[in-house]
Amino acid sequence: EDAAPTGKKVYERHDMSRFPVIFHCDTVDGGCNTSKFHENVEILLFIEGSGRVFFEGVPTAYEAGDICVIDSGVLHRVESDSHCRYFCLIVDGEFCERQGLAHEDVRFVKRIRDAALTEKYNKIAEAFYSSDDYRVPAVKGAVLSFMVHLLRAHAEEGKGHAARENETI
Repeated sequence: EDAAPTGKKVYERHDMSRFPVIFHCDTVDGGCNTSKFHENVEILLFIEGSGRVFFEGVPTAYEAGDICVIDSGVLHRVESDSHCRYFCLIVDGEFCERQGLAHEDVRFVKRIRDAALTEKYNKIAEAFYSSDDYRVPAVKGAVLSFMVHLLRAHAEEGKGHAARENETI
């Protein structure tokens, strides 16, 4: 069972009605954050140190430069023995669907090292932190470019819509 030391598991609701992404930087110093799950895909870019992400209780190691993709509905937490810092991007599934990028039924590779994808991730950060009049369309465009690359290059085989329906049954 995947549980933080507090045993706390949280379902996160994201109000993305005004903006289709949540973007921020997080740090874990010698511990872990709360186990959580949510309906949107979450993508982490590790920028300092190393740590582990637990997916339904199973750890995967990460270090600076790695991208971690957390699929929709997966219980997860980040843990580090010393220090790790990472960017966190949560993308609204409905936004993607409206653009023709249905990703909810896709399962992604969990640990990715891809220079082109990292560059696209950094473009999202740059657009997000800009303060000009074109910030919102710049973020949306950067996210769409990132998601197209992610879907083309890092979706796992055999985990499409039909496979998930059978898992549910």
